[in-house]
Amino acid sequence: MDPTIAEPAPRHLLYALPRHGILGVQGRRSDRLLARRLRTAVQAAWRRFSPGERRGILDYWDDDFYVDWRNPDGSPYDLEGPLPYISLVDPVDLRHNITGVHCWGVCSCEGHVLRFARDVAEMPDRIFEQIVAHELLHVAQYAEGVGARTPEELADAECDVHLRMLDHDYDIEEYAEWCEDNWSLAARFDRSAP
Repeated sequence: MDPTIAEPAPRHLLYALPRHGILGVQGRRSDRLLARRLRTAVQAAWRRFSPGERRGILDYWDDDFYVDWRNPDGSPYDLEGPLPYISLVDPVDLRHNITGVHCWGVCSCEGHVLRFARDVAEMPDRIFEQIVAHELLHVAQYAEGVGARTPEELADAECDVHLRMLDHDYDIEEYAEWCEDNWSLAARFDRSAP
């Protein structure tokens, strides 16, 4: 593809949970390989969840749910497709919806939109799966009515997700070490990094 020609707006690439026909992945045509890898990570994480957790998330997503979501600056949140969905975005465009900090994954719109930075493609599969599982566990929190909606609630929500990650046999120390060893990956788009 000619780099001088802008790619069209994000489009539906595939379903991350095809058996259920939900959780469409939105991205550019050039994101197809990453979308397939993302689907694999979603399904691997999904298998670790209990049947009750999976049912709770599916029921939550199945509700007719609409809120006039807003960005931290008050502007309307630009939805890219039918809810729920995953959006693949450029790292520079991915900031946490509550803190404004750059990150690799974000659960927003009360668990109905998951966004991942395209540079997750550079991560090992096991680390990528942990990032996906982390965001899916935030969805589980919203499904249970305990998702973070304010900065004050975020610290408790993050602690809860970390405990759930351990309950699902994820090695969060390995993830933390990988992030520390690869901080330059984040530094490419976060000027606050050392």
